[in-house]
Amino acid sequence: MGEITIRQPHGLFICTQQPPPVGTSLQLLFNVPEGEVRARAIVRNLAPSRGMGLEVVSMEQEHRARLDRWLKTLGWLKTLAAEVEPVTPRG
Repeated sequence: MGEITIRQPHGLFICTQQPPPVGTSLQLLFNVPEGEVRARAIVRNLAPSRGMGLEVVSMEQEHRARLDRWLKTLGWLKTLAAEVEPVTPRG
């Protein structure tokens, strides 16, 4: 694998020259300072010669908390929160 970019609370972009097809289910394992983070994701889109967009579909609360704490130390959680726009219901 290559560089990983967090796109939203439930999305990642992973740089790789040979991504699997859209719809492929993947088991992810990240080693962060507090330990392992495991998640299940599905390939949602491809960027030829660049990588793949993944949707995280399953992650235990303990692993999500561990990942969030690590991202917070990197200063990413504040950035992520700013990128998520609230949806205002119509009507």
